[in-house]
Amino acid sequence: MHRLQGKNAIVFGGAQGIGRAIVAAFVAEGATVYASDVKPIERGQETAEQLVEALVDATDPAQVAGYVTGVLAVAGTIDILVNNVGIHLPKSVIDAEPEDFDRIFTVNVKTAYLACRAVVPHMLERRRGSIINLSSNGGLIGRPSDPLYNASKHAVIGLTKSMAVAYADQGLRINAVCPGAVDTAMLRGTISDPAEYEQRIPALVASTPAARVAQASEVAAAVVFLASDESPAINGIAMAIDGAKSAGVMSSDRYRLDFDLNTSYD
Repeated sequence: MHRLQGKNAIVFGGAQGIGRAIVAAFVAEGATVYASDVKPIERGQETAEQLVEALVDATDPAQVAGYVTGVLAVAGTIDILVNNVGIHLPKSVIDAEPEDFDRIFTVNVKTAYLACRAVVPHMLERRRGSIINLSSNGGLIGRPSDPLYNASKHAVIGLTKSMAVAYADQGLRINAVCPGAVDTAMLRGTISDPAEYEQRIPALVASTPAARVAQASEVAAAVVFLASDESPAINGIAMAIDGAKSAGVMSSDRYRLDFDLNTSYD
């Protein structure tokens, strides 16, 4: 539909999973995408003019600033910024080491700060721009198995809302999306035996009212909407994409593993 025709987008963390789906969706909507990651980005149907990839350590201030400067030198403008860099940490507060705490906040929060710090001055000069930060429904609710991860994702939402309030009157829109269980390498990596993934899905979504695992393309569709001119008044939100899990509790008889799994993606 070319909702992003003529726009230039930077996507940090675009090599796989949700990030790669966002890159593909942006290209399909007409954007020129400058995608980076610490690992190579596998090219799909995109041409060199549509997708420009680079290896960037988003935790390194110098690399982030240099990368943004380089994109501006080539593209001239940056209309969209997506911060998708993140890792998981399924450890309790007792089991996590101080080094774990530092790393989860560096990767999940500092990367978004560094990217915004580099891009926002340019957007302010133009008085326009859309920034989308990837949080999690763990940034909206408490989850017992990964408290430090959830704390970092709460911080992403706090950064998002505070920046939105600070810059809304100067033409910037800054929002977050908060996925629940999404079929990605990160989710599959939480299961020790990959062959058991399909059997473990009910346990993964037992507390999700929609009773399904989302696809990365569904998150990408929401990011496209927030990046496009179709959402001019949407600013400072944390959009849950989690099958109503963060909306509230279910009836007590639903918390079991023998429910009917929803496998429809229509």
